Amino acid sequence: MSINESSSPSSEVDPKANRETSPLSLVRSDDPPKPTLPPRDRRDSSPLPPGPPGEELNARLLQPLVSYTSDHYGVETARRILHRNGLRPQDLTGKRYWISLEAFEAILAGCRSLFVDDEEFRAACRYRLGESYGPLSFLVRAASVGGTLALAARTMHLVSRISRYEILETNRGQIRTRYTSDKAESRLMCLSRVAQIEAFSTLWGLPRAAVEETGCIARGDSACTYDVRWYERPRWIPALAGVIAGGLGGAGLIALGGPALAGGLMLLAGGLVGHMVELGKVYRRNVAYSEENNETLRELARRNAEAVQEIIALNQRHRDWSRLLEAQITERQRQMEEAIERMGDLMNERHMKTTQVTHDISNSMVLLKTIGVCLAPHLPTGNQDAHAALEDVVMAAERVDRMVRSLLGAAVEPLGSTFPLKVE
Repeated sequence: MSINESSSPSSEVDPKANRETSPLSLVRSDDPPKPTLPPRDRRDSSPLPPGPPGEELNARLLQPLVSYTSDHYGVETARRILHRNGLRPQDLTGKRYWISLEAFEAILAGCRSLFVDDEEFRAACRYRLGESYGPLSFLVRAASVGGTLALAARTMHLVSRISRYEILETNRGQIRTRYTSDKAESRLMCLSRVAQIEAFSTLWGLPRAAVEETGCIARGDSACTYDVRWYERPRWIPALAGVIAGGLGGAGLIALGGPALAGGLMLLAGGLVGHMVELGKVYRRNVAYSEENNETLRELARRNAEAVQEIIALNQRHRDWSRLLEAQITERQRQMEEAIERMGDLMNERHMKTTQVTHDISNSMVLLKTIGVCLAPHLPTGNQDAHAALEDVVMAAERVDRMVRSLLGAAVEPLGSTFPLKVE
């Protein structure tokens, strides 16, 4: 259901007083504000918060987006987004309500925060687009897609006072336009424009148009440039020309005395021939356009396959490198273990040799001290020099014995205390 159909009644507030107390961005384009709203607008007359000043964009442009938000996320959610920016739901149905660019982008951002991704945002911007044109959509369908797009570009001032479109190139089934703005615009503005341009051809029952962006204001360019292509539909002018030509031929035949039925058949045949000729041209153009799209898809599929192959090859190189690195690590670990084992053997050999040497020296020192102890009582008592010399010999033997024992302790120290390595 539409957001306007579900608006609940509320207490009435004088709109004129509301306009005087808050500098709303919601203003009339020409006449001063009237003391009362139209009857359909009086369903929701709650006071609005102050909005940023400006008469830059027509609020009607937001109708598809707000309708999508209302139908998929709730009427109250859509109303809150509008109310924060100085708008009521029914304001989107009027042609004379204008808002600032800041308020417009704030509403875009508020709705975008509800959506899953940009694709849903674009779908919301083209939601029931034909209904936003009202009875004008019947007149639009009477013209061609390209002619209507060119007309919309020339009448851009009806919906925007800060931006404009310029037609750069136009052909049957395609058009190239440039969009410029007096103010910096966000990417959401570009996405909303692209979405509505894509959906424009659906007013004629055609598939969505293809829009290629070759420039974007939000990305730093001076203008947004769009290359638009769409499927064609047969025009009625060739059939009318055939009818006129057949009618003239039939009239000439009747004037020459031919039967009236033959003149009528020529009239019908001329219309059919004109329509069939136009139908053949449209068919060939649409087939060529479809072939271009298929070629683009094939190229995309080919590039995707190449990218997949590159990823597979990269993954294979990564696995090969991992195996090589693992083999190198294993080999280095093995070499380190062998080196540690050889060092352990050398340490054990050193221990054995040092033990033998220190044991022999220690025994000699013990024997020397024993001799000194046994010799001391037999020295003359008055010979102090002999006693002092013997005492020096015994003390020197003790020092040598201590040094040998210390050396022996270092020799038998475990290998792990000297090389604290742990190999896993």
